[in-house]
Order: sequence, then C-alpha cells, then structure tokens
Amino acid sequence: MKEKVKSALQNKLIVGLAFLLMGIGLIIVPEAYISTIVRIMGAILCVVAISRVITFVKSEKTGTDILGLVITVVIAAFGISFLVNPAWVVKFVYIIFGILIAFEGLTGFINALAVLRNNGLPWIPSAVLSLAVIALGVIVVFNPFETAEWLYRFIGISLAFDGITDICAYFIGRKAK
Repeated sequence: MKEKVKSALQNKLIVGLAFLLMGIGLIIVPEAYISTIVRIMGAILCVVAISRVITFVKSEKTGTDILGLVITVVIAAFGISFLVNPAWVVKFVYIIFGILIAFEGLTGFINALAVLRNNGLPWIPSAVLSLAVIALGVIVVFNPFETAEWLYRFIGISLAFDGITDICAYFIGRKAK
C-alpha cells in the first residue's frame, strides 16, 4: 500500500511540474507556444502517415489495407495542414486544455475523497483546490474572453495553478506518511 501511495505522489509531482511549466509557457508567449505545439503535432502526424505508407507498400494488399491507406491520406492531410497553417487548430486548442484541466481537477477531487475514506488524512484543502481546478477548466471550455491571447494566458494560469496544487499535494502527502 505504501508503494502505491509513494508512486501516486511521485506521479502527482511529475504532472504538477509539467503543468506548471506548460502554464508558464502559455502565460509568457501564448500564441507562439500553442502554434509550436500544433506544429509538433503536425510533424508527428506526418511521421505516422509516412510510416503507414511504408508499411502499406511492403505488405500484401487486402481490402482493409486500402481503407487504411485512405485513413493514412487523411492523417497526412491533417499533419500537413497543422504544419502549414496552425491558426485554425489554435482556435480549438483551448477546449482541449479546458477539458484536460477539468479532468485533472476531477481526478484530484476523487483522490481527495479516497484519502478521506481510506486514511483519514487532511482531505478538505485538496478537495477545495480540486473543485477550483474543475471550475477553471469549465471556464476555459466555455471561453469567456474576447481574445485568444488572453484566453491562452488564462489557460496558462489554470495549468500553473493546477501544477502548484499537485506539487503542494505531493509535499502534503509526504508529510502525512
């Protein structure tokens, strides 16, 4: 049981640090940060498409392989469009981030309730912070701001806040041992 708790705390710290760094990037240079992420996704999609084409060429063709080739063409088209014109994707990235933030908050809330049920450790601060993260994620999804730049900064603040709460949860959990 202690190994599971230790592993969960280490994961919380890693996720917290990653979210904090992503949040800082979005706060400082939101448009460039998102455009870079979209271009990286485009490059990955292109590599996947090339890999699938190579596999297709090397294999014996069947009816399902033709369907796979069509799907590969679609993947390549998305990859190329992500690389050439990331602006259309950038508009929708905030929804993905909002959902991720809300999901992370929900996970934190469920974990806080599990701590209450199993260990009787202090769970209320973690639950309250997790509810705040959920609220921030929902706000991001419903886009209350006029400009994308401020929205991305808000996403960055939300990610940074979530990262800080995860890092705090790590240190609180280590003390509770």
